[in-house]
Amino acid sequence: MKFIVITCLLLLAHTDSHAQTQFEMNRQAAADAKNADAAMTAQYKKTMAALDEKGKKLLLEAQRAWIKYKEAHCTSVANNYDGGSMQPMIYNGCITDLTKARTKELQDLLDLE
Repeated sequence: MKFIVITCLLLLAHTDSHAQTQFEMNRQAAADAKNADAAMTAQYKKTMAALDEKGKKLLLEAQRAWIKYKEAHCTSVANNYDGGSMQPMIYNGCITDLTKARTKELQDLLDLE
């Protein structure tokens, strides 16, 4: 019996645990959103550099509208968790998803050139 208990304890000691607190998950979601935004900004700059003046003006207008949409949409999604500890994680997860999709859209604009 002692052998089984010791073996179980040794196995548990070597198990990589991924348990996180909600605070850590919220912080990770915010970091993911920040990284996605940095990637999108880099792609936006590349795409803008390839456009003519009219294209730059139109993309700037579209990007400003997209930012307003992203913030309004993700605020709406996170509202379902209003007051809850996971609300920031939901909001930032939404921001990350939309930002990654927008990055691909910006890349696709370059592919059309």
